[in-house]
Amino acid sequence: MRSCYGRAQSYKSLAASQMYEEEAKQWEETGQLQRNARLEYLVFTLRCWLISSGAQADGVSERLIRYCAAAESAFERQDPDWYEKLLRGTDMCSVCGETYRLENLSSCTHCVVMLGYCHQLSGGRAANGNPKCPDCRMGEIVG
Repeated sequence: MRSCYGRAQSYKSLAASQMYEEEAKQWEETGQLQRNARLEYLVFTLRCWLISSGAQADGVSERLIRYCAAAESAFERQDPDWYEKLLRGTDMCSVCGETYRLENLSSCTHCVVMLGYCHQLSGGRAANGNPKCPDCRMGEIVG
């Protein structure tokens, strides 16, 4: 299984909704956002998950919305255009290597997999209806 972007190992076995709620709970208790080299990807994936049909099926708490807003605000203080710059960057489909702008890729909530249109649905479906990650088989594909 590919590495998780620095998420606590215990979170990796949870469904995306439960994992994000645990992260939001930790943030609420400590006031600290996760810190690692790929935090912008964590926020990107969380933001995409929040608007997914799976999130709508699972339900999204006010705490989770506040957590995402706090993470986005932390980046905006450093660079107001951080999200647009991130989306304009390029990455590749983890399956076939085809290169896309990040705005045209989907990512896994649990691992580092990025998928182009070519492989978004290759892992089946999670219980909430979101595509399931074909690599780690735990995460949901969003974006």
